[in-house]
Amino acid sequence: MRKQLLYIFSLFIAVASSAQNTDIRWLRQININRNQKLDHVFLNLTNSATAVTYGTSGVMILTGAIGKNKQLFRNGLELLGSETLNLLLTQALKNSFKRTRPYNTYPDLDNVIEASGYSFPSGHTSIVFNNAATLSMQYPKWYIIAPSYMYASFVAYSRMHLGVHYPSDILGGIVVGTGSAFAARWIRKKIEHKKQQKVKQVALY
Repeated sequence: MRKQLLYIFSLFIAVASSAQNTDIRWLRQININRNQKLDHVFLNLTNSATAVTYGTSGVMILTGAIGKNKQLFRNGLELLGSETLNLLLTQALKNSFKRTRPYNTYPDLDNVIEASGYSFPSGHTSIVFNNAATLSMQYPKWYIIAPSYMYASFVAYSRMHLGVHYPSDILGGIVVGTGSAFAARWIRKKIEHKKQQKVKQVALY
């Protein structure tokens, strides 16, 4: 039994080590061989993520309230709820894994900026993909879906270009962000279903 456990543990270490080697190899290809003339472009993209995402939900809620557009207002609330859930999950995972930034582990990386907090998953990536997924479900039109995911992809890439995240951090951010969007959509449907049931019950009396 001990030999079997030792074998499984050794296999796990080997797979994890191989994955880590692939992770840093891809990051080096992206970061060290980057076009430095584009640094300011990707820096602006990465800096815009928080304002764009939270600004979107804020504008939707405000515009919906002023214009008395209930659907827009509710969509804005869903988006804000999704962003909040995503933030909580992202921070929980960061504090659980406590993965250090790649440039702290590999000095040969050229990080354009300093980033605070832990590395996995990428918070910038999770929030932009959370918004892209939520908006795409709310407004399933190509002119919403395409720009949303294009912007999210560029922001995600910027985090590797700037040397502050591993590719696996980006993948983790995509999963968390998208998962939070689907979870928020499920919660909204449950709430709306209960409200409809109450209205029907009242109508019967």
